[in-house]
Amino acid sequence: MCRKLCLLVVDDDPDLLEPLMEVCERFDFHVVGANSGEKALEIVSKYNIDAVLTDVRMQPIGGFALLEAVRALHPLMPFILWTGFWDRSDEKRAATYTDVEMLEKPFTFKELQSVLNRVREKVASDVDRDLADDSEPQPTLHDPTCS
Repeated sequence: MCRKLCLLVVDDDPDLLEPLMEVCERFDFHVVGANSGEKALEIVSKYNIDAVLTDVRMQPIGGFALLEAVRALHPLMPFILWTGFWDRSDEKRAATYTDVEMLEKPFTFKELQSVLNRVREKVASDVDRDLADDSEPQPTLHDPTCS
């Protein structure tokens, strides 16, 4: 790809949000942050976001509700769900969606980088598929800018 992918990072804890955004920028993403699910939905509806990395446990809109709301707008949007409190029902629920990665806090830089690389590959394959499609061009999340 010829540009950085735009990653939306969502967490209601500013002590986690800011450092996580900085780390994702080091992994060569353009990063936009949101401190709530509501703010994340606003950003996704206005800007060209390629993927979302979100905490699962937030109120009133948690990670799964955010996933469902964003997928209503952008069905192919890759998601990374993270939490310190995975339980079996969360894992089963996440497995029902396509293109959803899971991270458990605390995670290592290597684990995060591995997940972000898989997301990067997914977005790149979607762009390649869109370019090969002969149909009328459609607005996509993969425009040259994130803003």
